[in-house]
Amino acid sequence: AGAREQWVTGHVFIRSTMQAMPFASVWLLDPQTGEPEYAAFTSVDGWYDFGNVEMDRAYLLKVTAPGCETVTKKIKPRYDANVQPNITCNIALERTPDAGMLMPTQTERMYVSYSMDMSCTAVHMRSCASL
Repeated sequence: AGAREQWVTGHVFIRSTMQAMPFASVWLLDPQTGEPEYAAFTSVDGWYDFGNVEMDRAYLLKVTAPGCETVTKKIKPRYDANVQPNITCNIALERTPDAGMLMPTQTERMYVSYSMDMSCTAVHMRSCASL
Protein backbone atom coordinates (compact mmCIF):
# COMPACT_ATOMS: atom_id res chain seq x y z
CA ALA A 1 0.00 0.00 0.00
CA GLY A 2 1.19 3.50 -0.81
CA ALA A 3 1.70 6.30 1.67
CA ARG A 4 -1.42 8.14 2.74
CA GLU A 5 -1.61 11.82 1.87
CA GLN A 6 -3.63 14.79 3.08
CA TRP A 7 -3.41 18.55 2.84
CA VAL A 8 -1.61 20.44 5.60
CA THR A 9 -3.00 23.96 6.03
CA GLY A 10 -2.75 26.72 8.56
CA HIS A 11 -2.76 30.39 9.42
CA VAL A 12 0.33 32.48 10.22
CA PHE A 13 -0.24 35.55 12.39
CA ILE A 14 1.55 38.04 14.64
CA ARG A 15 1.06 36.95 18.25
CA SER A 16 0.91 40.48 19.75
CA THR A 17 -1.74 41.82 17.36
CA MET A 18 -3.40 38.64 16.05
CA GLN A 19 -3.01 40.14 12.54
CA ALA A 20 -2.39 37.83 9.60
CA MET A 21 1.16 37.67 8.26
CA PRO A 22 1.00 37.84 4.47
CA PHE A 23 3.76 36.46 2.24
CA ALA A 24 5.56 34.50 4.97
CA SER A 25 7.62 31.53 3.77
CA VAL A 26 6.41 28.18 5.11
CA TRP A 27 8.48 25.03 4.70
CA LEU A 28 8.16 21.37 5.57
CA LEU A 29 11.72 20.08 5.96
CA ASP A 30 13.17 16.61 6.38
CA PRO A 31 14.12 16.62 10.09
CA GLN A 32 17.29 14.57 9.53
CA THR A 33 18.77 16.43 6.55
CA GLY A 34 17.06 19.85 6.80
CA GLU A 35 16.25 19.59 3.10
CA PRO A 36 12.94 21.15 2.01
CA GLU A 37 10.22 18.73 0.95
CA TYR A 38 7.33 21.19 0.59
CA ALA A 39 7.26 25.00 0.35
CA ALA A 40 4.54 27.66 0.28
CA PHE A 41 3.92 31.35 0.86
CA THR A 42 1.07 32.65 2.98
CA SER A 43 -1.74 34.51 1.23
CA VAL A 44 -2.71 38.11 1.96
CA ASP A 45 -4.89 36.66 4.76
CA GLY A 46 -2.00 34.65 6.26
CA TRP A 47 -3.23 31.23 5.08
CA TYR A 48 -0.99 28.55 3.56
CA ASP A 49 -1.55 25.03 2.33
CA PHE A 50 0.49 22.08 1.18
CA GLY A 51 -1.35 19.61 -1.00
CA ASN A 52 -0.80 15.86 -0.85
CA VAL A 53 1.62 15.71 2.08
CA GLU A 54 2.74 12.24 3.10
CA MET A 55 1.29 11.49 6.53
CA ASP A 56 2.58 9.48 9.48
CA ARG A 57 6.13 10.81 9.27
CA ALA A 58 7.96 13.68 10.95
CA TYR A 59 8.69 17.08 9.41
CA LEU A 60 10.20 20.33 10.61
CA LEU A 61 7.68 23.10 9.97
CA LYS A 62 9.67 26.31 9.43
CA VAL A 63 8.12 29.77 9.04
CA THR A 64 10.09 32.90 8.14
CA ALA A 65 8.87 36.44 7.55
CA PRO A 66 10.55 39.87 7.42
CA GLY A 67 10.63 41.54 10.83
CA CYS A 68 9.72 38.32 12.67
CA GLU A 69 11.57 35.63 14.56
CA THR A 70 11.88 32.36 12.63
CA VAL A 71 9.67 29.59 14.01
CA THR A 72 10.66 25.95 13.65
CA LYS A 73 8.66 23.15 15.19
CA LYS A 74 8.60 19.42 14.74
CA ILE A 75 5.29 18.04 13.54
CA LYS A 76 4.10 14.56 12.70
CA PRO A 77 0.80 14.83 10.84
CA ARG A 78 -1.19 11.64 11.19
CA TYR A 79 -3.65 10.34 8.67
CA ASP A 80 -7.24 10.53 9.88
CA ALA A 81 -9.97 9.35 7.52
CA ASN A 82 -12.49 11.43 9.54
CA VAL A 83 -10.56 14.68 8.97
CA GLN A 84 -10.73 15.25 5.25
CA PRO A 85 -8.90 16.73 3.56
CA ASN A 86 -6.88 18.95 5.92
CA ILE A 87 -4.54 18.86 8.89
CA THR A 88 -4.27 22.37 10.41
CA CYS A 89 -1.09 23.89 11.91
CA ASN A 90 -1.53 27.53 13.00
CA ILE A 91 1.67 29.49 13.76
CA ALA A 92 2.10 32.62 15.91
CA LEU A 93 5.12 34.78 15.07
CA GLU A 94 6.95 37.21 17.36
CA ARG A 95 8.15 40.55 15.98
CA THR A 96 11.88 41.25 16.17
CA PRO A 97 12.98 44.43 18.02
CA ASP A 98 13.83 46.14 14.71
CA ALA A 99 10.57 45.10 13.00
CA GLY A 100 9.33 48.69 12.65
CA MET A 101 12.19 49.47 10.30
CA LEU A 102 11.18 46.61 8.00
CA MET A 103 7.52 47.46 7.47
CA PRO A 104 6.86 48.82 3.96
CA THR A 105 5.28 52.20 3.38
CA GLN A 106 4.32 51.22 -0.14
CA THR A 107 4.13 47.82 -1.72
CA GLU A 108 3.31 46.02 -4.91
CA ARG A 109 0.37 43.66 -4.92
CA MET A 110 0.20 40.84 -7.38
CA TYR A 111 -3.07 39.76 -8.95
CA VAL A 112 -3.23 36.56 -10.95
CA SER A 113 -5.93 35.99 -13.56
CA TYR A 114 -7.09 32.44 -14.22
CA SER A 115 -8.92 30.95 -17.15
CA MET A 116 -11.91 28.62 -16.68
CA ASP A 117 -9.59 25.59 -16.54
CA MET A 118 -7.59 27.33 -13.74
CA SER A 119 -4.43 27.76 -15.80
CA CYS A 120 -2.67 31.02 -15.07
CA THR A 121 -3.31 33.52 -17.86
CA ALA A 122 -1.87 36.78 -16.53
CA VAL A 123 -0.04 38.33 -13.61
CA HIS A 124 -0.77 41.97 -12.77
CA MET A 125 1.23 44.22 -10.42
CA ARG A 126 -0.36 47.28 -8.84
CA SER A 127 1.21 49.78 -6.48
CA CYS A 128 -0.85 50.59 -3.41
CA ALA A 129 -0.65 52.50 -0.14
CA SER A 130 0.81 51.03 3.01
CA LEU A 131 -0.81 47.93 4.42
